[in-house]
Amino acid sequence: MTKEFIGVWKLLSWESRRGEQVTHRWGKDVMGYLIYHEDGYMAVSIMKADRLPFDAKSPLDGSDEEKQSIAETFIAYSGTFSVKENQVFHHVLTSSFPNWIGSDQKRWFEFKDKHLISAQTLVW
Repeated sequence: MTKEFIGVWKLLSWESRRGEQVTHRWGKDVMGYLIYHEDGYMAVSIMKADRLPFDAKSPLDGSDEEKQSIAETFIAYSGTFSVKENQVFHHVLTSSFPNWIGSDQKRWFEFKDKHLISAQTLVW
């Protein structure tokens, strides 16, 4: 395991690039945290910054529209991780996107100027 990963990383930017085109899926002020623990566990959560509060007191009691907004503006998952060369593998145990549970999410990475940068152009 690479000791450089261990700690809490705050998301600074998330952009997608296709050629010269750059998009910011949830805006330039997207928020998130990525945590790597020395015991081999990891967790990540990313959300759109300007999410509206629910009228309901509980996320389980929200309207259909409010519940839909969760899926459209927030993603989180956790599990274990391993590192091989310039790739980190997130072995997903829990996820807000059920299709990822039991999968390995592969991310290319580099460390640059005390930042962790992934191939998805997430800067932590």
